[in-house]
Amino acid sequence: MMNRRRRLHLMPDGTWHEEAPRTCTNGHALQARSVLVGARACGCGIGHHRTHHCRTCGDTVFSPPLGETCTDGTFDGRAGRRPV
Repeated sequence: MMNRRRRLHLMPDGTWHEEAPRTCTNGHALQARSVLVGARACGCGIGHHRTHHCRTCGDTVFSPPLGETCTDGTFDGRAGRRPV
């Protein structure tokens, strides 16, 4: 069984497994030692999006993908700012 919106797979033991992207948008493989996985809070109703940051080119892939209703759900604006 698969939920297409969130790309979740129901495993035989009853747990859910999220399908991770295999490549970044620039075609680099997202695998061990080449990707940093994190999460970003979102106000879209899903709660958060997993982030897959390519260490080769710096691209970030969101899972599930960001949509039109997505808003930064962090408690303050620090998450969206880059260090000076």
